[in-house]
Amino acid sequence: MRPGPILAVALAVTLAACQTAPRQSAGDPAAAYTLSIRLAGLIGRCWFADGDPAFAGYIYSPERNAEQSRILIVDKSDPTGLPLLVVEPKSATVVDIYGPLGDGPDGPRLTSDVERWTRGGEGCSS
Repeated sequence: MRPGPILAVALAVTLAACQTAPRQSAGDPAAAYTLSIRLAGLIGRCWFADGDPAFAGYIYSPERNAEQSRILIVDKSDPTGLPLLVVEPKSATVVDIYGPLGDGPDGPRLTSDVERWTRGGEGCSS
């Protein structure tokens, strides 16, 4: 069994905390911002507007920020609660996806969709 994305993020945070020099961002904020806008549009159209049953109980919230943009998927009944899925572009070609929905039964499809869209694809999964 391979470690889940949450374990990988926890390990990355732990390792980053052990560094003695200030950590420099490896991403490209401008390209990440542009990709975030694109992904938010596709997520809205493909996962929410099309009535995907996997997202019936959720809402999405694009957070556009010049430093680090991300798209949050949260429970409709607790919109201020912890995100259940985070899609976080780091550059024009690198996106982190993490959260409990990513580890669930729809996780492979969600990851595949985001990877395809990051490479320039436009279509929704079937």
